[in-house]
Amino acid sequence: MLRDEIKLFGLSVGNDEKQIEAYKNELSVSFPIVPDRTGEVYYALGIPTLPFMIITNPEGKLLMTHRGILEDPDHMLREIREIHGQH
Repeated sequence: MLRDEIKLFGLSVGNDEKQIEAYKNELSVSFPIVPDRTGEVYYALGIPTLPFMIITNPEGKLLMTHRGILEDPDHMLREIREIHGQH
């Protein structure tokens, strides 16, 4: 099942755990959010447009990226399923 094989997490640039927890509670976010207090990861990615999504396989091979607001979540899910089926 896809949800058992693909994991979602967020990266919060410049926020601490308390701010992240408040955000998660306010928006009922159920996935983990990792703090990036100094922006080290953010800057290593080349200062991407936020939000920014990265899809990798379990070995860490980059399969897909998406920059900006997700306009059509169903389309994105279909793409992820197609990519996942290839690996």
